[in-house]
Amino acid sequence: MSARQLYEALRTTYLLLEAGDQATAGRFGLPPILLRLLAQLDVVKGRRQVELTGTLLLEPSTMTRAVDRLEQAGLVRRSADPSDRRALLVRLTPAGQALRDAACSARDRALHVRFATLTPQEQHTLAELLARLRSSLQAATTSGEAQ
Repeated sequence: MSARQLYEALRTTYLLLEAGDQATAGRFGLPPILLRLLAQLDVVKGRRQVELTGTLLLEPSTMTRAVDRLEQAGLVRRSADPSDRRALLVRLTPAGQALRDAACSARDRALHVRFATLTPQEQHTLAELLARLRSSLQAATTSGEAQ
């Protein structure tokens, strides 16, 4: 298999997984990115908005709009980080936690079904291979090399 064929296989698989995520998140009135954001949060601790940007691989302006949208819906709240007043912490509201728990539970059930075609050993092997590829791609991105 050529590098281009492998890339297309991964890309198509990603798009199919994303379509499944859209269907699952859509049942809760959310696009997949907002569900992924909610899944990163809790009610008590909170996460820095800039940290979430890196975790979810989003541009800062995209993260700001996503948090704005969730805040307007009453699902999250922002507050100043007591250890750094310049930083914002994002926390779930009780309504956000209830929605997150229900949507993540549905997503987890859907993922179990989607990956059931692979044996546990195949899932483990796939996870190891993807981790190696991801590590290599992240190292190249960090060093400024375009791969």
